[in-house]
Amino acid sequence: LPTSPVYQALPGLRPATWVPKRRRVFLSYVREYLPLARALAEGLAPTLDVDWDMKLEAGEVWQTRLDAMLDGADAVIALAGRQMRDRPFPIAEMRRAIERGKRLIPVFVDAFEAPGELSGRMCANVDPDGRILYLGELEGEALQHAIALTARNIVAALDAPVEAPAPQ
Repeated sequence: LPTSPVYQALPGLRPATWVPKRRRVFLSYVREYLPLARALAEGLAPTLDVDWDMKLEAGEVWQTRLDAMLDGADAVIALAGRQMRDRPFPIAEMRRAIERGKRLIPVFVDAFEAPGELSGRMCANVDPDGRILYLGELEGEALQHAIALTARNIVAALDAPVEAPAPQ
């Protein structure tokens, strides 16, 4: 124990152990991408707290709870592809993230014309040579490897300084 006069005067007092706060991310996706979202959430779970609709409890007002999850996140991970392109909820979640000053990190399922909210943002599912690993085109071991690499890239992105996206 420390030998400071405070600890000597109060022998029952113990120094606090500092526990680093785990970072929290919000996972945005459309139902068609649920298997990929689940795999990504599992890949991120050892390092980050992942909030997504699978954490909703029966009886919760889902939109209110999802908004609170997004607002409490350090970053928003957007599982993006053709299936989400014209859907209002994922686009609204991306806009909310941007409005709240959250880091928005896309993970691409397939090649598509990305909405403006994702323009100029580096996706997380890239290999060491910078090639995009489209998750929807992979299976088995190749998909597992891409998910693990994507999870590492997301953690690295959270450690990097925030850069503004390129102008649209």
